[in-house]
Amino acid sequence: MINLYDLIFQGNLQFESDGESVQIVGVDTINHISELTDTDPDSVSKSLLYRTVATGGGEVIEKGHTEQEACFGRDAFAKVLCAYLLHVLIYKTCCPTFFDKMAYQNNFC
Repeated sequence: MINLYDLIFQGNLQFESDGESVQIVGVDTINHISELTDTDPDSVSKSLLYRTVATGGGEVIEKGHTEQEACFGRDAFAKVLCAYLLHVLIYKTCCPTFFDKMAYQNNFC
């Protein structure tokens, strides 16, 4: 289950560029995020640092992000996690009440 710590640690993700490629500063953060999301650390890093581009000839190329693109990806990922957590929170608080009311109406109508 996705944990609120993911969002907090997303803010701790920093990127640095050496001119040719972008690296993640602090591998501990990636390891923590991968543990909480039950994902391979390499997959987390790869999804934040690269994008896959399909060419017209059917060839698939991985293109590295710039530092700015990596930050946009990190922020987008954090927004998706936030939306998912909100959905789970609403579902967990509203649905049991809704189903209890339906059972009450069906028993007494």
